[in-house]
Amino acid sequence: MAKRYYLYSRKRKGKPAVWYARFRSADGTIGSPVCTRQTDQPKAEQWAVEALLKGETLATRKPGAPTFEEWSAQWWIHGECPYIGEKLANGYNISRKYAAVRRSYLIKHLVPEFGKYRITQLKPRQF
Repeated sequence: MAKRYYLYSRKRKGKPAVWYARFRSADGTIGSPVCTRQTDQPKAEQWAVEALLKGETLATRKPGAPTFEEWSAQWWIHGECPYIGEKLANGYNISRKYAAVRRSYLIKHLVPEFGKYRITQLKPRQF
């Protein structure tokens, strides 16, 4: 049987590396990384085992992940899209026409193909 989690470390500039855990759900998919906030592997292992025993893995923390259609409802709409808002705040220029064209691609091609899937179900090999 496959291990219920795996650990890996991420280096940080000027600081010790920190350990992250990824948990495997019952259907075999692996969730997003969760920071253990531990700088040594044995403590990170202990943290992961305790999280499993308490049922605090990523799969139980975010049971209602939105579908791609729900998640993309605001995407490429000026004044609503967080991506456009951040780009404009950082000095980039995204015109309303550019956003409208990108929105039409999203609605015409991506939402019909991936709209019914939950965000957590989408994997890079689907593209």
